[in-house]
Amino acid sequence: MWFNKQDSDEFYPPKDEYQRKYRQAFEGVVDKYLIHHCDDENAKILIYIDPENDIDWIMMKDPLNGKDELIKERDKWLANLNIAQASPCLNLSEKNIMKFKIMLGAGYESALYGKFDSVQS
Repeated sequence: MWFNKQDSDEFYPPKDEYQRKYRQAFEGVVDKYLIHHCDDENAKILIYIDPENDIDWIMMKDPLNGKDELIKERDKWLANLNIAQASPCLNLSEKNIMKFKIMLGAGYESALYGKFDSVQS
């Protein structure tokens, strides 16, 4: 893929200035699809689908900081989501795989914020 690089570390062209900014803010992350981005006083989180169709997330500021019981519960939900993500998507089209990953990404978002009633096992 040829494009005019603005930066020597750029792998893929950003779709817009917003994408360029969050890629820089999260240390040059390369995403195929953005699921969630938050950068405020309570949380700094990026949830995205990478070029290999894996859901990845980066949390630089934890919205549950200091809430140990919620963090333990969150870890359980994240483990369940990781198992669901690792399940093979046999016989699904690329479009349906992306839809599945986006739905899982919404689960990751809910879990990271401690909204466990929104995450289904």
